[in-house]
Amino acid sequence: MVTTSVVNLFYFTRKGKFPTSLSLAELLLPHEHYPIHKVIGWLLREIGKRGMDCMEMFLYQHISTNA
Repeated sequence: MVTTSVVNLFYFTRKGKFPTSLSLAELLLPHEHYPIHKVIGWLLREIGKRGMDCMEMFLYQHISTNA
């Protein structure tokens, strides 16, 4: 269910609306299941294709997160 929600954010990501996607990614970082982390990675990759600065800023902010 959660993975479907994140995949649905790809629509907004492709339109260049990153804040919602990044907020949800940040909220799900401490999640314990691997599929959630995998989907967040896909989402970040899509954000990076359209806004490398946004993706890099997110990654630098959360580099010390043990997720």
